[in-house]
Amino acid sequence: MSNKGMNFFGGNRRQLNRNARQMIEWQHYIQKVRMQQRLLNQKRQQHLNDILKKNNILTENDHRLVHEVINDKTQFISGNSLFMAIHIKNIEKSIVLNKNNLTNLNLDDITNIVIVFSYDNYNTELYYKFIAEISKLFGNKNFIFIHDVTNKYYDFGKYKMAYEYLKKKGIQSDYIHVMNDSIIICEKIDKICEEIKNRLKNNCYIGIVSSTEYKKHYQSWWFIVKKNIYDDFFRNIKLIDMNNGDKEITKWCLIQINEIVHSNKYISQSEYKTDCLLDGPHCLNLFTPNKLFYQYWDAGFRIIKKAQLKTWGNPNCRTYPGPSQWLVSARKHFEYLID
Repeated sequence: MSNKGMNFFGGNRRQLNRNARQMIEWQHYIQKVRMQQRLLNQKRQQHLNDILKKNNILTENDHRLVHEVINDKTQFISGNSLFMAIHIKNIEKSIVLNKNNLTNLNLDDITNIVIVFSYDNYNTELYYKFIAEISKLFGNKNFIFIHDVTNKYYDFGKYKMAYEYLKKKGIQSDYIHVMNDSIIICEKIDKICEEIKNRLKNNCYIGIVSSTEYKKHYQSWWFIVKKNIYDDFFRNIKLIDMNNGDKEITKWCLIQINEIVHSNKYISQSEYKTDCLLDGPHCLNLFTPNKLFYQYWDAGFRIIKKAQLKTWGNPNCRTYPGPSQWLVSARKHFEYLID
């Protein structure tokens, strides 16, 4: 047998050369990726530093009070509050979604509902319809509608705007629920609302779902803060302009500062008593396809994310394990709410 093309150890020279080239190419690729990541981290850090130096005060140009419906004057100053951050892409869908979420909550302990909204396309008639439809849901609640004029600070800016209103009016709630419109509450959740009230007796900060992505924190789509910390909490939310600079880097900074680091501050320090209803999966978002979410769902946690609903319609979406029949039917029932 000919040894042509073989090296001393019996390997084929052409194959060895090919493998060597591939190894060199792979090393170059890894170096390139690492360099890109270093540059991205440098940009992120620089942007973080710039954000932290900026003024953290809202201006009159950022928001305006649109409408107040005061049904309960006696409890207006002392009653508990619910902040809702809403961005409207389709007005009809937004009306249905937010009526659904509000009516599936148990709001017996809430007096003031402060809705801060922004929109993609303005239509005077439809926006007055939005205000009228929402404000007539409860005859014993106070409804306040605030227009987030630019939406440049996203949900965290809306939370801050709602708190500015409370301060201006001198409202002294014992606690404040804070929620955005990224979720669909599929059924009545009286049990969850009752559990929140029980845990508020001994805690100043309650999350619905925790996450350990980066650092432990409570997800920002729904949480509750008590009177002894909420001034500090809302005052220290950073105003991060999403229209300034690279959008992906700015969004990363917004999540890092206002959701992860800000939440972790209260969780990690012993002076604050905090609690969470559900622990998310380790280093994963609960609302990705995973076994724990399906377990919670079948146990009665009937809240889904609109973004999650989209993935259920994606034929390439992998689910583990297969969801219950109720969960499968949820998409058919709620898919009309997807923007």
